[in-house]
Amino acid sequence: MVRLALAINHPNPADGLAVLAALGGFEIAGLVGVILSGAARRVPVAVDGFIATSAALVANALAPAAHHALSPRTGRRSPDTRSRSRISA
Repeated sequence: MVRLALAINHPNPADGLAVLAALGGFEIAGLVGVILSGAARRVPVAVDGFIATSAALVANALAPAAHHALSPRTGRRSPDTRSRSRISA
């Protein structure tokens, strides 16, 4: 599904907003806002799961300084193992 969306939309991978517009949904866009708002207020934002990780990557592309607010969740592990290596990088 993601390959098809990429083939149809061709977003510029260096443009976080273009990637969000082409591939994201309201959930991801909303979470990007939460992350950027938390970063602006210096409030840590817990990130757990694939959708939240996708939002974190977009937020980081839009505002690299927001990285300090991202806090991978460590108490309860998401069953989605794809997100673990993305946030800790």
